Amino acid sequence: MAYHTGIYLLLFLPAVLLLYQLTPKKSRWITLLAAGYLFFWICSGKLVLYLLGTTLFTHYIAVWISWIKTKCNDETAGMQRTEAGTIKKAYKKKEKGILVFGICVLPVSYTHLTLPTNREV
Repeated sequence: MAYHTGIYLLLFLPAVLLLYQLTPKKSRWITLLAAGYLFFWICSGKLVLYLLGTTLFTHYIAVWISWIKTKCNDETAGMQRTEAGTIKKAYKKKEKGILVFGICVLPVSYTHLTLPTNREV
């Protein structure tokens, strides 16, 4: 199923839109996430496991960065501006390092999944 096929336009999309409208506003993100995973699973089968792993990895990288920001705010609370600025710079460097780590790890894992191997079966 692709975006331009009749089954998507006439069945899948209307069903998702109807379900989205029937879902309480607080939980609509779950409906969209589930529909996205279902669509991806229909299109690619087992690669949905990669999508799940990517989603979790990205989420926990964001949680890690958020934790670093909270730690920085807690540490710099009540400090003078110049003193806090030095500490904030160090934390910004940590945040960038975590982000670079996240950006570098995902393509490597994707390449591992998609490159053909020379192993005999």
